[in-house]
Amino acid sequence: MVQELTLALEPDLTLARQKIQNLKMVNFDPVLCHTALGAFASLQYDIAQIHTQFKMALQVANSSCWIAQLYATALNNLSLSFEASDLLLEYQTRSPNELSLLRDTIESCVNTGRVFRGEALLVHWHKLTDKLNPYETTIKQWASIYRRQSLREFEVQSLLETALSLVHQSLIRQRKNFLISADYANYDGAPYLSYTIYIDETVDDLLELEEQHNHLLSSGNFNENLLDHIIITFEHLVVEEKITVTQESLVHG
Repeated sequence: MVQELTLALEPDLTLARQKIQNLKMVNFDPVLCHTALGAFASLQYDIAQIHTQFKMALQVANSSCWIAQLYATALNNLSLSFEASDLLLEYQTRSPNELSLLRDTIESCVNTGRVFRGEALLVHWHKLTDKLNPYETTIKQWASIYRRQSLREFEVQSLLETALSLVHQSLIRQRKNFLISADYANYDGAPYLSYTIYIDETVDDLLELEEQHNHLLSSGNFNENLLDHIIITFEHLVVEEKITVTQESLVHG
């Protein structure tokens, strides 16, 4: 029988934690328990416990790819996209032929500006499957723009980290929700890359966030060519207010 645990974004936290502990006693399943506790910690915006619980799950798991993917999701939810990408890249190297892990790793490369690493992983993707990768067109377009406009990965990453650090501070302070979407476009013959950061904030908070970001961009640390071709915007996010953790969903995603 599959044990199911549903955690609302505003739960009775004591009761939810007790449910997870009971799940461990019922199933004698430390992997599921630590993974659920890691997911629970992400709802509490408790970064230390996210790391602690998922690392404990990874230590006792026979198959760790799916845990690494859930670990990365928990980090992504707190705007720690680079930590999540580092984790996925590490586990993808260990298990290069796990298609689901490879898909998530390619997505993480897009979301962190690691286009050339994503391009290499895309080649490996096509060695494993005939399926089109969801980020294939984006990666190819981005790689073309990077080369044509002489954009350097570390500069794009630095620019993105500046925005994500502001988002992270806002998430920890106000316990909101977040999503990032990468795309590309062409305006009057000039190609550019865009990151849209969706966050569950009021209009006033979004405007303040954008103002803070623009202030950082005007500090002089970023060259004109980079700012001409990378656009970062902030939009309001609407979310479903619960997460369900089951043994089956943990295994299959």
